[in-house]
Amino acid sequence: MDDEEFGLIDGTGTGDEGGGGDDSFVEETSGEDEGGDPATAGGDGAGGGEGDGRGTDDDGASRAIVKFKPEEVRKGIREIVSANPDFAKKFPELEKTVTRALYKDAQIQNHGGLQRVNEVMEALEVHGGLEAIQEMADSIVGYRELEQGFERGDPAVIDGWAKDFPLGFKKLVAPAIDKLESVDKAHYEAVASYVIRKTFESYGVFGAFAKLGEYLGAKNTDEAVKSFNEIARFLSNAKSLAEKARPGRDARDEELDEREKEIAARDKKAFYGSVRQDVNTQVTAAINRQIRSLLPQGRKIKVEQANRLRASINSELARVANSNADYQRNYESTMNARNKDRAVRFIVSNALRKVPAVVKQVMGEFDLLSRGTGAGNGNNGAQRRGGGDNGASRTVAGRPKTSEVDFTRTDKATFLATMGSHGQAWGLDGKLHKW
Repeated sequence: MDDEEFGLIDGTGTGDEGGGGDDSFVEETSGEDEGGDPATAGGDGAGGGEGDGRGTDDDGASRAIVKFKPEEVRKGIREIVSANPDFAKKFPELEKTVTRALYKDAQIQNHGGLQRVNEVMEALEVHGGLEAIQEMADSIVGYRELEQGFERGDPAVIDGWAKDFPLGFKKLVAPAIDKLESVDKAHYEAVASYVIRKTFESYGVFGAFAKLGEYLGAKNTDEAVKSFNEIARFLSNAKSLAEKARPGRDARDEELDEREKEIAARDKKAFYGSVRQDVNTQVTAAINRQIRSLLPQGRKIKVEQANRLRASINSELARVANSNADYQRNYESTMNARNKDRAVRFIVSNALRKVPAVVKQVMGEFDLLSRGTGAGNGNNGAQRRGGGDNGASRTVAGRPKTSEVDFTRTDKATFLATMGSHGQAWGLDGKLHKW
């Protein structure tokens, strides 16, 4: 899928095209680029670009508190408070606060941990929140009842159908009778006889035939001819009416469908454009902030290189986001809901989780990073792009342990954020680990 389809940032991402806030890192002068061309410059760009940003470090300090039993923590706090009256006065609610925190942490762990809670909350947001979920649940109940009604042959199904969609109901009656002939010919003949009988009774055909017989028996030729002509007229009218009962769809229906498709296509294009404009502004601002934070202090880059840099970041960001199957599926349902605020939140939140790693990776390829923040030489850049004989031998599969990561070459925040998904990191063994 391309970025046009998935609504991520497009164009070069310059301030004029997509907004994005302060471009203070851009040097508004002409001249040679300071950072080199992306086709030749290097940098290892460690940290991975494909993580979803929701991973956690099982050995990290953020989870250290769960290693202690709650009662032990409360006991320790009481001991500290008892031994330090001034401390107790300064923090009178400390034990209650910690107890609540421990309880909330336990509840989160019971629900699968913070990552799982975030995933559930994101899923709720994607589908419109609790109210939308309840509406879907109600709809499912209604669909099941309808399905059961069809299975049982409940006449109430026909009543509801004819009431809610009278035009569609009328169009499908004749095709339904035709289909019945192929499903059950005997029953089809019985239904046809049922319709004939109701029609003949309604128009007095049976009475006309009876009179015709009487007149013929009495040799009353004039009356017999009149009765015969009435019957013939009825049959001729019936044949003409049958021609008007064209089964299914006609040319008018096709014309209306085409018109509705054109209107829907225009509305879709306008909606996507409106969403993309807001997404561009927010994501480009985040990219600019990330670029400023990673550039050496006081370093500025030329306009041309800044545009190429952001175009490369945009392309990589779209590739990383669009390669995620869950994002693709949820994107389609979110955009189909035609709720602009919800769509913008969904796309931006997914993009922002990947911005730090992607920006760092691409800036490394442009050789714009400070040493010690993941920047390397041109050879490392070639290895990441698959060039060089050395690349294969220095790249290994599998995520290393936290203690085995070289954080002088790997951004720790990015590594922790991508532990639960896809990423890469330089190990103390000098090799690039990918998972």
